[in-house]
Amino acid sequence: MNSILIIYTGGTIGMVHDEETGALKTFNFASLLDEIPEIKKFKSTIET
Repeated sequence: MNSILIIYTGGTIGMVHDEETGALKTFNFASLLDEIPEIKKFKSTIET
């Protein structure tokens, strides 16, 4: 099985729009597969 390592070092590229406040907030990479289910198509182990 392939592995994918995602390293996030900060910055706006890792931010998401908060619908309640309109502000940007840090993306929770622990919920990556829930937020972006298409990643499961890679059939890989993902570490964040």
